[in-house]
Amino acid sequence: CILADESPDGQEWRNAAWVGTQMVYGQRRVGGQLRSYAVGLDVVAHEIFHGVTDRTSRLQYAGESGALNESYSDIFGIIISNFEKPDLSTWNWEMGEELEGTGIPLRDLSNPTKYRQPGHMRDYLNWPVTPAGDWGGVHFNSGIHNLAAYKIMTAKDGQGAYLFDTNSLAALFYLALTQYLSRTSLFTDSRRALELVARTLFRTDAIEVRNAKLQVIARAFDAVGIQ
Repeated sequence: CILADESPDGQEWRNAAWVGTQMVYGQRRVGGQLRSYAVGLDVVAHEIFHGVTDRTSRLQYAGESGALNESYSDIFGIIISNFEKPDLSTWNWEMGEELEGTGIPLRDLSNPTKYRQPGHMRDYLNWPVTPAGDWGGVHFNSGIHNLAAYKIMTAKDGQGAYLFDTNSLAALFYLALTQYLSRTSLFTDSRRALELVARTLFRTDAIEVRNAKLQVIARAFDAVGIQ
């Protein structure tokens, strides 16, 4: 789920979730009328991708595996909502800013700490695996993996050009999740998965370009303490 605030008003449910068989979108009042949380393409994509995860790697929704589950939904929420923008410098890295009237997002992949998420493994939140503990902090610890993903997606070569385009980014993360991760995978397993995918996905690139992409992936995870 997206983990927005809930309202005591029975006609409002300020949240969105994948419930195992379908997506459910709440609504909030805007000018006396109710507006669906499906208004945000990033949120819709996020929830749909929980369904993809449930049908592929089946990452359990608890602790670090749950944070990885949330992170992949955030990653694809960002990729899908920005897909029509070939220039990555114009991408919006915020999640859920359209949900509330304030325009304040729930998360920012480029700066997780801005919205109470850790951005490094040294700050990992060891919360209880309970509803009150956000199932081990899945919506918060996901910021660590999100930041590594952001660093990969925005990496540039020596001439200042982006190393990855939209299609290759989508393929890189999709294949890692669906082909190399399993129910109890952790952040470090995602690092290995992306490295393995990159070796085959970019096998026809010039050797120096492929090596640069592999180095970027390694440096991105190193930067957030994921070994």
